[in-house]
Amino acid sequence: MSDRLHYPLGRIQVEYGVNFGREVKRADIVVMDKDRPNTVYMLVELKKPKLKDGKDQLRSYCNATGAPITVWTNGDQISYYQRKDPNYFEDIPGLPNANQTLADILQIKFTLEDLIANDKLVKENKSLKTLIEEMEDEVLANAGVDVFEELFKLIFTKLYDEWYSGQGNRRSTRSLEFRNTGQTEAALKTKIQDLFDKAKKKWEGVFSEDAKISLTPSHLSVCVSSLENVKLFNSNLDVIDEAFEYLINQSSKGEKGQFFTPRYVIDLCVKMLNPQEDEYMIDTAAGSSGFPVHTIFHVWRQILNDEGLQASHLFSLEDKPPRCKEYVEDKVFAIDFDEKAVRVARTLNLIAGDGQTNVLHLNTLDYELWDEVTEQEAWQLSQICIIRSGTTPPDRDENLKEGVVLLKTNDIRNNVLTNNNIENYFFIDETINTRMKNTQLQAEDILINIVGATTDVIGRAAFVSDDFPKANITQAMSLLRIKDRKFIDPCYLFSFLSGFYGNQQVRRIARPTGQYNMNLVEVGSIKLPVINFNFQRKIRGLVTQSRTLVESSKKIYSEAEDLLLSELGLKDWQHTEETVAVKSFAESFLSSGRLDSEHYNPKYDQAVEKLNSLNPIKIIHLEDILIDITNGHTPLRHDLSIGDVKFLTAEHIHDFKINYETQKRILISHHQTELKRTHLNNGDILITIKGRVGNAAVVENLNQLVNINQDVALLRLKFGFNPYYLVGFLNSQLGKLLIEKASTGQINPFLSLRALRKLSIPIFAESRMQELGILIKSKVEDFHQAELKSKQLLEIAKTGVERAIETDEATATIWINQQLEALGINLTTTT
Repeated sequence: MSDRLHYPLGRIQVEYGVNFGREVKRADIVVMDKDRPNTVYMLVELKKPKLKDGKDQLRSYCNATGAPITVWTNGDQISYYQRKDPNYFEDIPGLPNANQTLADILQIKFTLEDLIANDKLVKENKSLKTLIEEMEDEVLANAGVDVFEELFKLIFTKLYDEWYSGQGNRRSTRSLEFRNTGQTEAALKTKIQDLFDKAKKKWEGVFSEDAKISLTPSHLSVCVSSLENVKLFNSNLDVIDEAFEYLINQSSKGEKGQFFTPRYVIDLCVKMLNPQEDEYMIDTAAGSSGFPVHTIFHVWRQILNDEGLQASHLFSLEDKPPRCKEYVEDKVFAIDFDEKAVRVARTLNLIAGDGQTNVLHLNTLDYELWDEVTEQEAWQLSQICIIRSGTTPPDRDENLKEGVVLLKTNDIRNNVLTNNNIENYFFIDETINTRMKNTQLQAEDILINIVGATTDVIGRAAFVSDDFPKANITQAMSLLRIKDRKFIDPCYLFSFLSGFYGNQQVRRIARPTGQYNMNLVEVGSIKLPVINFNFQRKIRGLVTQSRTLVESSKKIYSEAEDLLLSELGLKDWQHTEETVAVKSFAESFLSSGRLDSEHYNPKYDQAVEKLNSLNPIKIIHLEDILIDITNGHTPLRHDLSIGDVKFLTAEHIHDFKINYETQKRILISHHQTELKRTHLNNGDILITIKGRVGNAAVVENLNQLVNINQDVALLRLKFGFNPYYLVGFLNSQLGKLLIEKASTGQINPFLSLRALRKLSIPIFAESRMQELGILIKSKVEDFHQAELKSKQLLEIAKTGVERAIETDEATATIWINQQLEALGINLTTTT
């Protein structure tokens, strides 16, 4: 203290008395504050041989004295800490001298050369495993996070920081960023997250693109301070290897009957086998890739010797001869079914292979997944496609009702995207779309989900038709744009990805990291079999005809929507665009109880006037024709991916149409007890009451158990009242305006059951309403039939591709023609 750090002896005391109530304990060494000679500035603990015991002792002394800096040493190891609050000690690189402050120590420029000289593992005689155990004891046990995931992210980020500083001449010029330099905890978290994002881009395939560090700023600050002076890269990655082995052991190994081979045993085996540069190496139960990584370094040393080069202590970080990289890329392979082990193995292999890895997430023993046709020549998507993924702009307006379509995973359903139901999409404005210019969609782009909660979501594809409006995509999907359509038809690629063989490849590649994920490199690795181009044109004809049927269904849908008003002579009626209304207090709040100005928009008054002008027999409240009106709810603490009863939400209800293709489920017990009142029956009417309020449809041809959540209302009509007449009115322009008026909240509209009961419904002669209901039902059935045939054509295209792969193009063509004949469909176009 005195000789090296120049503290005056007058400020240093030994066996300093620390009061604990009536008891006095003796701190080994203290340094008193320069300006407050009775206040302890620094505490040193010498007597406790174990770090944990020493830190506990220091914590009690600090709580009693308020000292901000502490030191523990047992003569063999030494640790320096800053006390942030009574619970957390943060590592610091050293002690300030008598003329420095703690901020001076934290803000000194620190390069990779400085890290080499001050490596904590050497200076403090510790291992990375020991530091991780300290962090677990200190902060992570009570942080409420997945310890493996968060430490993995931090080690991954620090590896990138060291790797980047090791390139070119940065070793002595670039300041390392993975450091706590005295900024606020929030600013530190932002800096580390940015560094993590850069690491994900450099080494793809380990974390999803949207992965975030989940530690709180205070917990992250402690962890960064603990790791910042640790040099992870060395001659053979063994520092990281040991830490990862410990983490996986803590997290999952042993529970599944798996155990790591000790590293010294791996070294022995590799030396005995003596792998050569021209030999292949595959480990079919690789764990964290111990055998492959040790094999890589064994062969690399042979290559260096052959080229007369020496390996330094930073060999794993430095540029290596091209032969080293080629060996990793072409000769070394690893397989494991444990997701965490695979991600660790990929990290080690990515670093060793400069961004390339052959580590596969498969079960070696599950031979049924090996049954894939591989005899034909195949293209990798990276060879034939431009591949890009988008982003979810943080500044987009969630309530935008028009603009540029922003597609989400729910929109990608092995379907053709047309301009049908545009109002059901999300939107961004043109400024954001311009910023996202690289992923602006073009006609005949193919989209594939690369993020999904289940394997039913990830890998789903969509084909962008030429009439689809201006659109962009989020980071949860990738666009595939064929480079040369003379050899690959986009419709063939779409049909392949929608089918069995495309889906099987996705399931093998996808990584379950909370959600299932693929990165763009993995998407590019998907193989597309080479088939006859004339057959590809046959598939184009099917997809094109499917799109034509979708367009005709839209025309029929519009006719159904307008039919009631057309029959009543109001087809061309338009409401006023005036937005200002003058109302007295009696005309407003006293009569309606509503104070929101939107409720008194002139267009609503005009709609009521127009309703009266139709000269109905009478205008009633909706409740007058109902037996029952109710809505469902979401069962508490239930995972909606589990159950046997389909569960519909507002997103599944459209005008005249109910989409039963949902992955959401509830249990039979929910259906039969708490949600018994919302069992769906044929003839019921569903209407959305939250978000996009007022979408109404009749339940028809129901042959399964289905229920609804709180955002959907169920209307059960009195006997004899035609449900299609009511739905036709609710979905008409006039009905929509009345529903809009009854709803509350402009940003997230809500239609209460009370307001819905009081909705005005025009009543005409019963025969007239029956006639209108029958006409509307006929249009809705035509609409559904066109949609069904469109889906059947896509299914024929998908299955036809599968049959061509399994047999040949001629056999598949015969089968396609048979299916078309059975459906009574003639292909009208093949262009």
